[in-house]
Order: sequence, then C-alpha cells, then structure tokens
Amino acid sequence: MLLQTLCKNEMNYEDKKFRIGVTFSGKYRENYIEPLCRSLLKLGYTKDEIFYDFWHEAWINGPHGDSKLRKVYNQNCECVVVLLSPDYREKNWTGHIEWPAVKEMINTGLDEKICLLGIDKVEIDKIDGLYSNQAIVKFIDKMTPDEVADFVNRKYIQIIQKARSKTSTQYTQLILEETRRFVKELESLNVVVADGHKINIINQLKTTSREGKRVRLNDLKNTNIKPRSIFDHIISLAYLADAIGPIIGEERWDASETARLIAYHEIAEAIIGDIASYTVSEPLIRGPERFETANRELIVNKFISLYADKKQQESIGYLNNRIKPTGKRKNELSEQMAYFKALDHLDCLIAIWRYLFYYRSQCTPEQLSEFIDVMSDFFANKRLKEEDVLSKTPIFQRIISFISNKANAKKYVAGHSIEKLFKEEDNVVGAVIYLIEEVPLFC
Repeated sequence: MLLQTLCKNEMNYEDKKFRIGVTFSGKYRENYIEPLCRSLLKLGYTKDEIFYDFWHEAWINGPHGDSKLRKVYNQNCECVVVLLSPDYREKNWTGHIEWPAVKEMINTGLDEKICLLGIDKVEIDKIDGLYSNQAIVKFIDKMTPDEVADFVNRKYIQIIQKARSKTSTQYTQLILEETRRFVKELESLNVVVADGHKINIINQLKTTSREGKRVRLNDLKNTNIKPRSIFDHIISLAYLADAIGPIIGEERWDASETARLIAYHEIAEAIIGDIASYTVSEPLIRGPERFETANRELIVNKFISLYADKKQQESIGYLNNRIKPTGKRKNELSEQMAYFKALDHLDCLIAIWRYLFYYRSQCTPEQLSEFIDVMSDFFANKRLKEEDVLSKTPIFQRIISFISNKANAKKYVAGHSIEKLFKEEDNVVGAVIYLIEEVPLFC
C-alpha cells in the first residue's frame, strides 16, 4: 500500500516541463542558488516547477544523468537561469554538459528563454559563445536572494508573454469592427453645456476615468497604475462580446445590434461622469438618489439627442428603447439588454486581470497583490454570480468561478499561467487567456 501511495505521488518525469531551470557551479550553491530557489518558492513557484538538481537528484541519478540534464536545459525548461562565474566554463558538469545544452539554445534561436546572471566579476568573453559587447548579464553579487528571485520572475514573465504573442489565438472581430464603425459615427457629436462650452462625446469618454477603479487606485502607494477610461471599457466590451458570444452559443442578436449598444451605452457618462453603481465595502460609491440609473440615463441621452444628427438620433433611440423597452417586443428587448449587462459586468472583472498582466513587468508582486486587495469589491460582485442572466450558464459560471477567485489572481501575479490555474484546456480557457493577455488594457 505504501509503495502504491509513493508511486501515485511521484512526479512523472517523462517529458516533464519545468518553468525555471538553474545551472551553476557548485561553489555558489549554498550562498546563492539555494537561497534563490527558496525565494522563488515564496513567489508562488513549486519545487516541481523549478529544476534545481538537489530537488530532483533521485531522477538524474544513474549512468545516463548527463543526457537527462541536456534534455532538461535544452528542451524542458521555459526559462533557463545561468549563473556565470569564473569557474563555470571549467567545471565538468557545467562546462561539458549544461553550457553546451544552453549554447545549442542560442544557436537554434531559443536564446530568449535564457536568463544570464553573473558573479565574481566573471569575464564574459571567456564563456564560449558569449561576447561582452553583445551579452547583457545581471550581476547579483550585492543583491539579496529575494531581489534575484524578483528579477528571475520578471524575466520568466517576459518569456511567457512573448511566447504567448507568437501563438495568439485569433477570434472573429465582427462586433469590434462594427463598434468602431459606430464610434466613428459618434465622433462628430458635440453637446453644448453651460456658457456655450462644447463637449465632444468621444473625446470626453477617452479622458474620463472609470470611477470605481480610480477611487480604489487612490489607496495604492508607490505604484504607477492608472485607471482606464470609459472609452477603453467600450472597446474592451466589443472584444469580450466577440470572444464569449460564440462559446455560449448566443446567436439571437447580430453583430451590428450588439455593437450599437456597446458604442452608445456610455454616452450619458460623457456629461454626468462615470457614477459607479456597485460596491460592497468602503469607500461606498453612490449615485444621485433622485433618479434610478435607467431614468437618469434616459434623460441625459434625450438631452444629447438634441445635438445629434439623424444617424446618431436613431442609435440613441435604439439604446433608450432597450433601457426602458416598450411595445410588443418588450420581453425580447429586455432579454437582449440583460445579456448585454451581463457582459458589461463581466468586463469589469476581466479588466482587473488585464491590469495584472499589463503591469506585472512594471510593478513588484507585492504591489500587485495590494492592487488585488483594494479591488476586492470586483471579486465579490454578487451580480456576476447570482443576478446576471448568464449566471446560470455553465460556461459563464466556469469563467466567473475562475476570475472571481482572489487566490487565483495572486498566484497569477506570482507567475502561474492561466492554463495551470484553470486546470483545463479547452476553448473557454483559450478565450480567457485571449481576453486577459491579448486584448489591450488601454485602447
């Protein structure tokens, strides 16, 4: 029974992939490599994900350990960390087995997967295949293990981001194209307010921040994270509708109908600003209590319509008839708006993850973890989990269950991939990766 348990828990090394592998001269194990690997564990990596020889010595033990090492460094690591030292090239294992495997990566165009660290004033020109006027090496003599781990983690993230861009999944962008057409239609719409001052609707939407994000970002210290604009949200919604609609089988409304709602649904906020309507904790954001949100939007939209041309008036009327539907199609129009609002709410949380992806090469994991904490309301949004029309759709539930999990977000900041966190590989995971890592945060 004990043997069966051990075999079950033993890692399958056949074609095992490591996120990070380290190669070094043994002289630097105790004071540099062991502490570095321990610091990587604090960032969320596991021993199974780091090839550090002491953690996998039972596997490499044997008469063909050299071939196993070559395969690990040359094929099985997403990022290979090389600690270059004065004795690195002269040592038997590093000089004759590990470095040749790394050098082959350089010669076959896989050099972007290599993280070069240096120590003890190593002379780069003495390492076969490297030249001091070409290779950029990070010297770590005066760095703490945590600082080195942070650098390695940033390098790993950049490697993964670049690899992702090369294998980008292309989604149909029919709604995006139609949305941009309606935005173009809106560009000429100017509204006259007090003292004859003119407000261009699109320019105003581009310069008005999403209020929920802006208020919470004020609580962050020592970061350069800025809130996206209402316009960014509009374009983001178009990407979202293109990616999610086909997956959940929503085919009742064509691309043009959805795009018109996306492009026009926030025009009132060009006049009244973005009044965030949902929080569960302080700071509590409340809109004017005199009108319900829907009535307020209707009034402002009708005011804007006074300055609109015929096409713009038609689109504003189209929007208003779905905010407060009437007539024989009332139920159908209500369903359409409910579907749209579900996407609108989902985009707010998808955007939190997009912030993490966009800023994780500019901020420390600690700063992004603090960002996650101040955005807690977005993770706890009950509308997504209970109220929205799509909350009972299994695929929608899977997405919400994943992205509303703060622990997942913090692991993502630490370098875990979405594929690993989602634990499944299908078109849903692909769509989530696309929406987080390929759709722009700022449009």
